[in-house]
Amino acid sequence: MVVFGSVAAFGFAIAWVATAAQQRGRIALGWATFAAVLAVIVFWTCAWLPGLRDDHESDTLSLLVAVAPAVLAFGSMAGVVWLLRRMPIKTSSRRQWQVDEISAGASGNRGHLRLEPAGLRVELTGNTQVIPLGALRTVAADGECLRLAWDREGVRRELLVLPRGTPDTPAGRRAQSQHIEALLRGTLPTATAHAPR
Repeated sequence: MVVFGSVAAFGFAIAWVATAAQQRGRIALGWATFAAVLAVIVFWTCAWLPGLRDDHESDTLSLLVAVAPAVLAFGSMAGVVWLLRRMPIKTSSRRQWQVDEISAGASGNRGHLRLEPAGLRVELTGNTQVIPLGALRTVAADGECLRLAWDREGVRRELLVLPRGTPDTPAGRRAQSQHIEALLRGTLPTATAHAPR
């Protein structure tokens, strides 16, 4: 029973590390493997330290010595989660992003933004257009969303999109919006960023 509980707790801790890594845009399998190897090293190092295996006069001390390796092993995994949560969110540096249109209450209109030499290609369900780079007037991260405005035939057009890349969490979407804004502002000399409305 104790072995089953320990294995289940170890599996839970690995899943905890993997989830924390995925939420920060990191490779979940790599971080979970690192945490598992670290926990095993800490466990076996503590279990085989000279002096800890000796018989102790106190039952309390014997119990502490018996559980210390497991506690320290799980503590090392908690330390990995702590480190992951303090790392910045990592977003993709590619030039195409999956988005949902949320302009004017639109919902479920999934598509892509793609930066091309001719301009910014917006591909949404039933609608594809290329916005010339010189026509863009506003590129602004607005919370989790990205706000775009451009002029076409003398009319100001606006588009509000929600990035849906990984990590697809509120903090991840904010980081993606800020990344796309920075990339577009660096590429588009006429685009200006405005404070979110």
